Amino acid sequence: MPDCKHEQLEFVGNQKTDDGVNTYYKCKACGTLLIMTPSRQMIGIPGVQPSLPPKGKKSAKS
Repeated sequence: MPDCKHEQLEFVGNQKTDDGVNTYYKCKACGTLLIMTPSRQMIGIPGVQPSLPPKGKKSAKS
């Protein structure tokens, strides 16, 4: 499976730092959080994959 190209980004917000401003984006396709640092370095944090809800206990037949 090819890696996501992160073409559809959603702006999440900014965070002021001592060196400037970090800018946060979320990829709509894969859920990865992308952070652009003041030095123009891109950091990616993989999104959490949704899981199935836990199966409930089977009810006892009466």
